[in-house]
Amino acid sequence: MNKSKDPLFQPYTLKHLNLKNRVFSACHEPFLTEDSMPKERYRLYHEEKAKGGIGMTMIGGSAVISQDSPGPFGNINLSSDDVIPWFQKLADGIHKYECAVVTQIGHMGRRSSWAKGDWLPLLWSSCEREPAHRRFPKIAEEEDIARVIKDFGQAARRVKEGNLDGVEFLCYSQLPGSFVSRSQNFREDDWGGSLDNRMRFNFEVIREIRKQVGDEFILGLRVTGGERTRNGVDEEELLEIMKRYVDSGLVDYLNINWSTGGGSDISVSRAIPPLGSPSAPNLSKLKSVKAQLDIPILHSCNVLDVATARYALESESVDLVGMTRAHIADPHILKKVAEGNEARIRPCIGAGHCIDQIYMTGTSYCLHNPATGREKTIPQLITSTSKQARKIVIIGAGPAGLEAARVSALRGHDVRVFEATSHAGGQILTAARAPRRENLLGVVDWLISELQQIAVPIHYDRYMEAGDVLDLEADIVIIATGGLPNSDFLEFGGELAVSTWDILNAQTTLKEEVLVYDENGTEVGPSCTEMIMNAGSRVQFVTRDRMVGSWIGVTNYPPMLREIYQNCQSLTTDTQLIGISKNGGRLEAHLWNEFSEESSNRIVDQIVVEYGTLPNDDIFFELKSASQNHGQIDFKELTGFKPQTLKPNPDGKFKLFRIGDAVASRNIHASMYEARRLCQVF
Repeated sequence: MNKSKDPLFQPYTLKHLNLKNRVFSACHEPFLTEDSMPKERYRLYHEEKAKGGIGMTMIGGSAVISQDSPGPFGNINLSSDDVIPWFQKLADGIHKYECAVVTQIGHMGRRSSWAKGDWLPLLWSSCEREPAHRRFPKIAEEEDIARVIKDFGQAARRVKEGNLDGVEFLCYSQLPGSFVSRSQNFREDDWGGSLDNRMRFNFEVIREIRKQVGDEFILGLRVTGGERTRNGVDEEELLEIMKRYVDSGLVDYLNINWSTGGGSDISVSRAIPPLGSPSAPNLSKLKSVKAQLDIPILHSCNVLDVATARYALESESVDLVGMTRAHIADPHILKKVAEGNEARIRPCIGAGHCIDQIYMTGTSYCLHNPATGREKTIPQLITSTSKQARKIVIIGAGPAGLEAARVSALRGHDVRVFEATSHAGGQILTAARAPRRENLLGVVDWLISELQQIAVPIHYDRYMEAGDVLDLEADIVIIATGGLPNSDFLEFGGELAVSTWDILNAQTTLKEEVLVYDENGTEVGPSCTEMIMNAGSRVQFVTRDRMVGSWIGVTNYPPMLREIYQNCQSLTTDTQLIGISKNGGRLEAHLWNEFSEESSNRIVDQIVVEYGTLPNDDIFFELKSASQNHGQIDFKELTGFKPQTLKPNPDGKFKLFRIGDAVASRNIHASMYEARRLCQVF
């Protein structure tokens, strides 16, 4: 599309702020702060999007404004003037690319823990336990309310003095949202009951912000168009709430979402739809709301590709369209579109890994872009070439092998990939067969496309043995052969089980009554269970963990749990599968609960096990003794992004490395990160 006609690139004036295009990245907290400040790592993360051509980036998802609002997600601390110089440096870095920057401010309320920060009691409009963090709050007193309102104003002042372009008040969620929502506000004083009373807190905050920043500074609101929760505010009243904000004349835009701010995992998964969800599911509702509001409308919800973003603008559903997760996958989207390289955009597949990892491991990382969040050490684009071109042979075309090939070729090396099967993708091909997980194929499609762009051949149906590799006379050999299902964990009867791979790949016939045993905790076990239930089998789900899907993040496990609760015959936690034996024409599962120290047995027709993978590493050990480095990686050099210099066998003709699940059972991100940091310094 011609850039001059492309709706993405049409300029837009937000109050006094002239934006060069219609695309923004919504406020979110990637957990990249240091000492709760937006220092270098945080700045580089947002600066990369500005460099990539985005019109406006929003930072500080719920940047906290009070001492009694500890940030559970690495939130920026706006409760003191210490943040101002860091904001100024960040603003300078972003503004040099003609990109605007706005921060969101909020008070976490009960959406945190009193055991964080200064161990102060949490505030809420009423006394109601928060489901995600499982803490009970203090009911806000008049004095607390007055103090927090002033804190909002001071936080906004710091934003302005930090040279940012605006501030967004998160007013439908967390502490402010608890006053507005009937499902959370049970007060009988002047701060509860009628809509006027329930909106009083937010209007007091808005007026205090205006008092501190003046009429010319941009002030937007993050609001909801639909709570979608039991006893919540209906959409008619929420529209009335938005109209009252607009009619006040105090705000400059509305950033509209469809979710409750109650803090449950269900609400998070609705605000940030999981893998397999429809694109931009709220656009039709949004268009109707926008037609009734005379104010700029912003929206970002599962807008993962430029075609959807264009439609959102062309349909007049939004004035500015948010592509937040899409820019985590590829911060250079707009630049690639402008340069005619739209097909080379690394796709966001909506896996939710970036959000889920904040809850699981503490940092927002893209499932298949290891550079995002690591801009200081891993460049988004590989522009430098190696001083010495080498011949590199890669065995295995899963995500680790494909990424190793891509990076090595861009560095200027002669790269060839050998794959034992007829298709690239490795375990992703199996995982993508599960319900709602087909989009995982986008990872493979992009990697293959990039290898085609740089003319790296993939030799399919080539099962390589050690002699075949030695005949190629490579300088570097990388083993990326992945793993194979593990049933060795059973004390007896492992041969009687089938793996989740067998089910997902349709390599076995499903029986009538099936026991699924999961001691992995990732998406594989529950998604395989869903496939079995969809096929009509009766399923008993057993796990040694305290919960189903202990390693599935907040955006993805709600739909999986819904299917299990609705369709699973039984669900048993804290129970270990010890072994399997035959019982007539059926199978007997031998179980053990280490808490009760009791054993039990179940008779079923089929037992499916998920216990991660064992390395498929025979060829590695066959080549190990012939290599210069005996297949070893110097961890200090690897983590320091330095070339590998280990050479215990100087008579060896090549260096040998293994990566990904060929080393140990992990995930897509770990495999691609390992490939990237190893190969970018060859």
